[in-house]
Amino acid sequence: MRPVLCVMLAGPGIVAGARTAQACDCKPAPPPDQALARADIVFEGRAGKGEFVEERQRVPFEVHKVYKGDPGPTAEVWTNDSDDSCGRFYKAGEPYLVYTWVSKDKIWDSLCSRTRLLDNAKKDLTELGPGEEPHPHPVRETMSPPAVETPSDDVAPSPEPVAPTPTAQQPPTEPTPTAPHPNGGCAASVADRAPTGTAWGWACLALVALGRRRR
Repeated sequence: MRPVLCVMLAGPGIVAGARTAQACDCKPAPPPDQALARADIVFEGRAGKGEFVEERQRVPFEVHKVYKGDPGPTAEVWTNDSDDSCGRFYKAGEPYLVYTWVSKDKIWDSLCSRTRLLDNAKKDLTELGPGEEPHPHPVRETMSPPAVETPSDDVAPSPEPVAPTPTAQQPPTEPTPTAPHPNGGCAASVADRAPTGTAWGWACLALVALGRRRR
């Protein structure tokens, strides 16, 4: 019976030793100034209800003040899902001062950080200063169609095209009659005689010849 008793007494020690080997082993948290320098994002916010996602825990936070980084007005903090893997558990609805780091576009925290309830962070808040309001999350710009300009009532309408005024056509002018030649009434100019025809030209020449003979 004694050997069995020894085994039974040794059993709990073996199990306890196994659990201790798997437990999270954290060093003491650094002071606020060192914790701030090592962290990527430090903020004050209220924790929401966390959910487990593939051996991880995702906890939403409503960010109130920011001391480092740019988490935005809301943030999701990821941590492991158990104490043995140094996962941190937050009380939903409680305000925290959270020291985190960024990895693969996610904000992470662990049981070994300086994160604590806001009521226990008076020393931190004194050294961190007033902080600042969280910046809004950036919004992607979307291409909008160009605005169609509508005519304003104050703009005068463009003048209508005016039809050209028809100009009165001048009646054809009649040729000025040539004064009769003193030697028989025929013009001396060849240009004046040209339109009268050949017969009329011979008649004028005959009259001129008769006038010279009479002299």
